[in-house]
Amino acid sequence: MKQSILLLFFSAALNAQHLSYGLKAGAPLTDVVQGSGNVAASTTRLTIGPMLELRLPAGLAVEFDVLYKKFSATTGTAASQSAGSWDFPIVGKYKMPGIIARPYAEAGFDYNSLSSIATFNLKNRKGLILGAGIEISLPKIHIAPELRYTRYNQNVTLQTLIPNANQAEVLIGISF
Repeated sequence: MKQSILLLFFSAALNAQHLSYGLKAGAPLTDVVQGSGNVAASTTRLTIGPMLELRLPAGLAVEFDVLYKKFSATTGTAASQSAGSWDFPIVGKYKMPGIIARPYAEAGFDYNSLSSIATFNLKNRKGLILGAGIEISLPKIHIAPELRYTRYNQNVTLQTLIPNANQAEVLIGISF
């Protein structure tokens, strides 16, 4: 009997929630990697990917993104190679009360995969996320600019590129 009541309670609560999807894009404020020795690295100033958000009661939400950034490395002999940085963040959000504009804070985890460049031997890493933004609700669309900071672990060993442990970026989410 107790199990039936709990199941009924949780199914009713989850049924009332809203699942939104959209696109998140922005610009990294820091480089993905830094060169060492005779290798120079640069990051394309674009982050882009899909997003999915589950809105919960009391101003809470959970968001999952798949974000891509491109970077390149050039050796002293002018041979340039491109690669990508894939981020898979999952964050919990608290949205403050509001009708049209709702400020929010977020925290969570990120799994980052630096695409392999054959001569640079890149690896995966994990990080912690902190962020803040404001969600603007319009009819059938939500626009959410934010500032996000990620601190990655530093147990990644590379030959000629050094991953940046601190990543800051400005992002704008558009969801439906």
